[in-house]
Amino acid sequence: MLEELLKRNRKLKGFTDHGVVFKSIVGTQVVGTCPFCGKDKFHCHQDDLVWDCKVCGKYGNFSKFLEYRAGEYVRDFGKHADALVRDRELRKSTFVAWDVE
Repeated sequence: MLEELLKRNRKLKGFTDHGVVFKSIVGTQVVGTCPFCGKDKFHCHQDDLVWDCKVCGKYGNFSKFLEYRAGEYVRDFGKHADALVRDRELRKSTFVAWDVE
């Protein structure tokens, strides 16, 4: 039933594309692993995409979810910037210009 819902409801794909692993359906909510804290307490409404994590307390709509994830992507990429400067001879100023350090 969960697999059918995920195939049928393409709006939920945005969450799965960015790290959520849905595991069950509880009423109108789809429940899965939170990409922020790693606990299985991420709840998302099937239709309006309002979500919250019962453990780490993050919540919002899909736009807010992407905003949180983008911040994490920038932070995580910054950890690799020095290696790219060294190994690929990229300029550090490029990363600074894109606000990635």
